[in-house]
Amino acid sequence: MNKVIKKILKFRYEEEYIMFPVAYIEGEIEGPTLAIIGGMHGSEFCGIESAIKLLKDIEANKLKIKGKLIITTIYNIPAFRENAPFVVPKDNKNPLRLFPGKENGSYTEVMNYYFWNEVLKDIDYCIELHGGDIPEKIANCIYVPIVNDDKTDSISKKMAEIYNIKYIIHTEMNKENKYGGAYSRLAFRGVPSILTEAGGNGLLDNLNTEVHYNGIKNIMIYINMLENENMKDTEKRVILNYTGSIKSDIDFGMWYPLVDTGDFVKVGDTVGEIRDYFGDKIKDIKASYDGIICILKISPSLKENDSLVEINKIKL
Repeated sequence: MNKVIKKILKFRYEEEYIMFPVAYIEGEIEGPTLAIIGGMHGSEFCGIESAIKLLKDIEANKLKIKGKLIITTIYNIPAFRENAPFVVPKDNKNPLRLFPGKENGSYTEVMNYYFWNEVLKDIDYCIELHGGDIPEKIANCIYVPIVNDDKTDSISKKMAEIYNIKYIIHTEMNKENKYGGAYSRLAFRGVPSILTEAGGNGLLDNLNTEVHYNGIKNIMIYINMLENENMKDTEKRVILNYTGSIKSDIDFGMWYPLVDTGDFVKVGDTVGEIRDYFGDKIKDIKASYDGIICILKISPSLKENDSLVEINKIKL
């Protein structure tokens, strides 16, 4: 029988609490420790739901695990409650950019600090589940942090390859950067980790919930945490190098994409246009290199520095 303990972890911040719903699961047989993080962005619901589905199946003993599993169903409770994209509404900061956090920082920095030191302190592998936030359309993809450690990088790459998502994005990480995502900071700590994207537009759908669910199971089979289960493997893999996104340099305007996720574009291709509030075109937005469109802003609302389209180069 699996041993399951569910807790609402609470940490004091000024006059309120930071809270994380975390399930600690222990199998009868020893094995590795895997952390699963859902809801880093509180409106990316397919990742959240897949973590809950996995937990429920384990509680019902439909899955017999070896080792230990730590499931955080919804990391960013403040954003989840407000249905807010990307940031923690308490201070308007993106938790994905601020690990390992600060003990005496702003709300998000403190949130990251406690989670890093209390929940992620002693793990062997990590999967960070994302699902395309409210203004985003996603070509389902996986980000692999490349930290120039052969062992860590090779296992992270393998985790991505068996998750059963088409696009795998190798992302060179800079150790000199003080902060980053949980998955990338963990990789620098020698913990193989990936960030997975399936879903989009802040919607919950069964198809992409299953993509995450089956991907997690595939990884658990790979690291010898599941018995009597078969891997799902249906997707052709395409390896990309992370290149980055085109951002708006206009603060007042409207965004109209002219491409779709999964499209291959060449340098100079028009990927969209920005119009004024009367619908008159201000400028075309053109691709500055060849690559695959992985993330696309589909909301017309626009302000300066918004990410409009992420294009990643095909790895040769």
